[in-house]
Amino acid sequence: PNHNSTINKHNNTHNNINITTSNLQINQQPSCAEGSDTTHTNTNTQPHNTKSHTTQTHITHYYHRSITHPQTSTPITTQSQSQSQITNQQSLNPAKKPNNKVSKNQATYSVIQCNLHKAKAAWDSMAYTFSDKNLPIILTTEPYHDKNGIIPSVHRDLTHYYSTVNGQGPRACISVHKTLLNTCWELPEFTSRDCVAIKLNTNNSTNIILASIYMDINDENFPPESLKKLITHAQANKTPLIIGSDTNSRHTAWGDTKCNNRGETLLAHLGSWGLAWANRGTKPTFVNTRRHSSIIDLTLINDMAQNMIEGWEVSDLISNSDHKYIMFNITTNHKHQDTKYNPANTNWEKYKQLITNSNLIKYNKNKEINNEQDLDDAAQTLINTLYNAYTKSCPKTYTSNKLRKPPWMTKEVDNARKDIQHKLKKARKTKTKSDWETYHTDLKKYNKLLNKSKQKTWREFCQKTETAKETSRVHKLLKTLGNKPNHLETVYKDKKNKTLTTSPDETLEQMIKDHFGNPQATESVSFRPATRNQAKNIYQNNIDKIINEDRLNKIIKELDPLKAAGPDKIQAIHIQKSYEQIKIPLLNILKQSHTLGHVPKAWKESKGIFLTKPGKTDYNDTKSYRTITLTSTFLKIHERLITWHLEHDLGMGNKLNPRQYGFRKG
Repeated sequence: PNHNSTINKHNNTHNNINITTSNLQINQQPSCAEGSDTTHTNTNTQPHNTKSHTTQTHITHYYHRSITHPQTSTPITTQSQSQSQITNQQSLNPAKKPNNKVSKNQATYSVIQCNLHKAKAAWDSMAYTFSDKNLPIILTTEPYHDKNGIIPSVHRDLTHYYSTVNGQGPRACISVHKTLLNTCWELPEFTSRDCVAIKLNTNNSTNIILASIYMDINDENFPPESLKKLITHAQANKTPLIIGSDTNSRHTAWGDTKCNNRGETLLAHLGSWGLAWANRGTKPTFVNTRRHSSIIDLTLINDMAQNMIEGWEVSDLISNSDHKYIMFNITTNHKHQDTKYNPANTNWEKYKQLITNSNLIKYNKNKEINNEQDLDDAAQTLINTLYNAYTKSCPKTYTSNKLRKPPWMTKEVDNARKDIQHKLKKARKTKTKSDWETYHTDLKKYNKLLNKSKQKTWREFCQKTETAKETSRVHKLLKTLGNKPNHLETVYKDKKNKTLTTSPDETLEQMIKDHFGNPQATESVSFRPATRNQAKNIYQNNIDKIINEDRLNKIIKELDPLKAAGPDKIQAIHIQKSYEQIKIPLLNILKQSHTLGHVPKAWKESKGIFLTKPGKTDYNDTKSYRTITLTSTFLKIHERLITWHLEHDLGMGNKLNPRQYGFRKG
């Protein structure tokens, strides 16, 4: 567009922790001074051939750029200063054209960038707008938040990174798909109300820093200090850096029709910092109802990120904001795909047959266990036999990397959305008052229809909630609605001085220290020899009473089939489906465990999970989390047998200390 324009001002997950470049186009244009209404025309009307005219850009210090002209190959040096006139517009376009053919070993992250203008409708619409995107990462500025500065959950598959300061809501946010949580790490030293940065690990050795930064138009400290620190950090660690930002800055260098002082200042700093922009073309990123448009939303990248950006574009999809969606892909050489085994897809007949033909049943069914090492080996062999049979009889299920379509997104709502999209395009094209009035009238009807669909879906969900388990789940959801969604990231190393951890390993070490104390002080202590020998004699005399087939049968039937497994990955359903085959070796292991006074080593391993406590104000505090422990299913069977012996054989059910809470009903 070649008309004048103005600028308007504008974290329920839990955490599992195992305790064990570009093409350069130079368009000859007149200088762009502040307030100039000059219309710029590209003198080179022929498009550049990206294959034949490939140029390299090298940005040096002291505000100088060394540039090679794509046609004459003549070096051109320009000096960027805050008040200088730019005689050669530099349009850095490192973004590649979309490539639909993706290698099987490559991962494509779908990145969406937008200023949501604090609009709730804009925040809610993201859930269905990007339901078809692979590995979505959303960089937002001015996101919607409630009066407490908390960003509500827009989709259960998304986790948000942001920060509030003294009750003031965030103006920058990054949302990532749940499958990326284990590969993302927040950088707290760069996180503030207007800036949030995360480190994305694309494989074991490659990291990418992603950031969302809002640059306030009234802020005198421009560009913000957080931007400079983030760039310095990326350069020092030789890490690709990609920033989505609402800069509130205009300049013809990135395709706008005008320049302002902020644009001149930002351009000078970008040159000195070695940053480029991935923006392509002259399509405005900001269009308001008064038909003012500009390009103030930039995707900034450093040299190491230039070849990672593909398919950068300004989308025409409805954003319910005066800013448009910016979409692009990040392609890496490491495929990101989570897989799991779903018991519902298991061929249980094949599973039983594999166990029947295994060495455990054929040759070691009645193998003698004479010492602790034999017991450890027998327990591990049983685990390996079950797990190997399970993986061979159950196909892998690939976890979806896309956002699931919301249940309230009915066909009627989808058709209404498409109709609104069509009318918006028509109004922007014709620019007539009647078309704009028609669009706004239908938009109100669409929003009412959307709200009714959401209410209807929620009402139907509540009506179907009948069991105590489902009701408990709804209660937990409602209980956490007013809390900031959190997952374990950085915690205080020194709470008094507010010093935070800087890596996942450091966080894990601090959590273990605060929740479990000194590991050296919790090492197992052996019985005194006399006591242990006495216990062995008692077990041997009562072994058939404590552990017998009838009690074991009852325990196996009462187990919850799909209860979460421990580190050995054996669920109760694996034991239940193969019980007739493994009954004899399992009884032998349990009895010898009592006889030897030794619990198999594989049964002692456990998985710790840190869950956020609802209602806490500071989730950097380690005490804002509680711990649950997932142990081996075999150990649970073992514990149940001992509990029955204590309660029924020895009659100790009513004699336990009232402060004994473990291994008791209720």
